[in-house]
Amino acid sequence: MSERPAHILEAAEWGRLNFLEARDGREATMQFARRTYAAYRHTLRYGFGMPGRRAIKGDRRGGRGLFMRRQMIESCMVLRWYLRAYKPVEHEVESA
Repeated sequence: MSERPAHILEAAEWGRLNFLEARDGREATMQFARRTYAAYRHTLRYGFGMPGRRAIKGDRRGGRGLFMRRQMIESCMVLRWYLRAYKPVEHEVESA
């Protein structure tokens, strides 16, 4: 993988992306990153999809909700960085 920003070096998502890229290749890893990013964003916004569950905005009874939210946000940062770093570049064809 190319050099990544220092502020997201420690996220656990990097290990997963490195493993998938080595095992399945970049295209499969890009598909995984797109699906996972969409799922995490949905969970952060709307909750886990179970009746009575709210979005992860923090737990008033303790720190677990905030801890889970922080982990998901960090994972989203890593996934978004990966998707942007390896986004295919479309070249304009010059008409002569």
